[in-house]
Amino acid sequence: MKWIPGLLGATLLLGCASQTPPPAPVPNYTTVQPMEYKQRKAVTSYGYEVPADLVGVMEDWPQEGVSDFFKAVGKGGYRVNWTLLRNPAKALYVFKGKKSDSVTAGERREFEALAAQYKATVLTGKLPMALGPDGRTPMVMPSRTIVATRPDDQRSDFRLTLAFSKLAVAQEASKYIDRKGYSVTVRSNGDSAEVEAVPLTADTTSSDEREAFYPLAQRFKGEVWVGWTETGPVAADSAPGR
Repeated sequence: MKWIPGLLGATLLLGCASQTPPPAPVPNYTTVQPMEYKQRKAVTSYGYEVPADLVGVMEDWPQEGVSDFFKAVGKGGYRVNWTLLRNPAKALYVFKGKKSDSVTAGERREFEALAAQYKATVLTGKLPMALGPDGRTPMVMPSRTIVATRPDDQRSDFRLTLAFSKLAVAQEASKYIDRKGYSVTVRSNGDSAEVEAVPLTADTTSSDEREAFYPLAQRFKGEVWVGWTETGPVAADSAPGR
């Protein structure tokens, strides 16, 4: 047999070039991202269900630090979006898989076992929410987020005003605000009316409160005004609920 110089080397090089690169290693840590506005809006709407190819886990928000459940999945190599819900007052994690967006059957079983061990709940069906008198509009519940406030901030200074076209509409809208979280007053202003809601906790922000009251204002075709009223009824910000 006659060897052709350089042919074997060329063949080996060609073979190496045609090989696919090895897959990227799966990370040994969980990537955590807060939910974006669009996703937060979805999970706070009535009837929300976690997509079938993902896993949603809900648990009580720890008073300090990170929960034991989250520590347990922290090195699992997953990707998770999270948010702190007002209604219900829970932490919600939505997990993707390790290698793809979809969660495998084995990964789902792993989440179910961890949730049972750490007293968390794997969501099945619709997200449970406290609903108002119509049975489909979520109640506005108080914030569970702890934020830093100025030393001179007072709870009574922080107010939200919902403006409506008629007194009867304002009275009906006020039924959808949790009285354990807010002091609520309904007032008539001649041809219009308003609902004033004062948070009973200082651990909140104007942007969080405005976002929480948007759906209620939209439901009753009103507007939301929110802000600090240190020297009088001056609204720091406003937005229509339309």
